[in-house]
Amino acid sequence: MQHISIIPSTQIDTTKWNACVANNANGLIYANSFYLNHFCKNWFGLVVNNYELIFPIPTKKKLGIQYAYMPAFTQQLGFIGNLNLITTNACKCHSTFYTICIALLKF
Repeated sequence: MQHISIIPSTQIDTTKWNACVANNANGLIYANSFYLNHFCKNWFGLVVNNYELIFPIPTKKKLGIQYAYMPAFTQQLGFIGNLNLITTNACKCHSTFYTICIALLKF
């Protein structure tokens, strides 16, 4: 069974997070914790099974509504790690899963 959690950036284990980015071919510099911390005031990380699969979620708040956005100087963000953990029951594509993740954020 997969354990999926959405963790605020202040509680993420940056060593494991950055190791996941560095050790996977689909890991880009934009997903490193130091990059996200520099360009995003607030962000969350979707973490599956002890950092086997991660997904950064940068957020902002406007008029009391929290929303996800693409930070400045960031070309792309997405799933990083073992993509086989993404099941067809959870999502059909990355964008659908991203929408589900945002719906799960605690406002």
